[in-house]
Amino acid sequence: MIKKLRFFQFSLLLLLLMISKEMSAQIIFSENWSSNSFATNGWTFPNGQATWGFTGSGVSTGPPTGATAPSAFFIWPPTYTNYSYDLVSPVINAGPYPTSAIQISYKLKYINFSLATSEQLAVEYRTTSSPSWSLLTNYTNAGGNIDVAPSGVALPGMAGQSFQIRFRVNGPNSFNIWEWSVDDIVITAIPPCTGTPNAGTALTNAVNPVCPGTPIMLSLGGTYAPAGNLSYEWYRSNSPLFTSSTIIGNTNPLFYIPPPGSTTYYRCKVVCNSTGLWSNSIVSGVVIISPWSPLGNCWCVPTYAIGGANDPTFGGEIINLFAAQPAYIEEKLIWQNITSHTEIDGRAN
Repeated sequence: MIKKLRFFQFSLLLLLLMISKEMSAQIIFSENWSSNSFATNGWTFPNGQATWGFTGSGVSTGPPTGATAPSAFFIWPPTYTNYSYDLVSPVINAGPYPTSAIQISYKLKYINFSLATSEQLAVEYRTTSSPSWSLLTNYTNAGGNIDVAPSGVALPGMAGQSFQIRFRVNGPNSFNIWEWSVDDIVITAIPPCTGTPNAGTALTNAVNPVCPGTPIMLSLGGTYAPAGNLSYEWYRSNSPLFTSSTIIGNTNPLFYIPPPGSTTYYRCKVVCNSTGLWSNSIVSGVVIISPWSPLGNCWCVPTYAIGGANDPTFGGEIINLFAAQPAYIEEKLIWQNITSHTEIDGRAN
């Protein structure tokens, strides 16, 4: 009887400790590279380290705005083609926070050299039991230099889990980048929701007009109050009044490819699962998607040699059938109709 009582008391203490932890925001992982070492906190490179290193060496331009050296960076010399190199975190334990919202903040900078090829960095995450990674945010060199500090970005489904994050640089030709750098990575557990959630304002990263087939990122901002145990329903409408709407997803943030030629608005219904209460966000600004047309300015950058097997797709619809390398004379882009998949134009590049 005494043993049972002591076991109950011990279990109650553990439960109270877990509840206490979940009543306030907790930093469960952080990295500022002050050790000047990837090994110190267990970061790894499954595909090889390549040129991942630390700012303050080589031709680095320094850390992202607001960060202090050193920062982790990936830089162009030597050149890699058709490359993908991961910087993978150690296992992060969110087990004690089963109803919290797990969020990530970080600082990231990109210095561009050339727009000749599409060079990218993907921020991804997965549980230790999952064989595949989920995309959180993808950065490209399409707009030139980048210097951002995302804060409090939700990692959907990671509450109560053991998981990892990674920063994956990839692209056709690293000669066209100067460097990527990342610093001040913080993973936080936010307490579970109570009462009616504040959905804030629906935001998009769209810069109008958007090329067809291009994913946009939908997220919540403004007065949105992050919390654990929230669920999300995203809706699309052709009218800012939302006279009719279509549900398109249930994560925050949400990556979504709008229909070609569309003019759309977005809002999100946020539900506190603990109470069943909910609220709608303020409607987003307009997102305008260009119709697909051979006369438009939306086309893929030629990066492959002539030959049908490796011709790349763009949004699953448009192919770059010919892309001459220096050994070839002809260079031509072939477009396909997005509905019938028939050739509609050939344009010399």
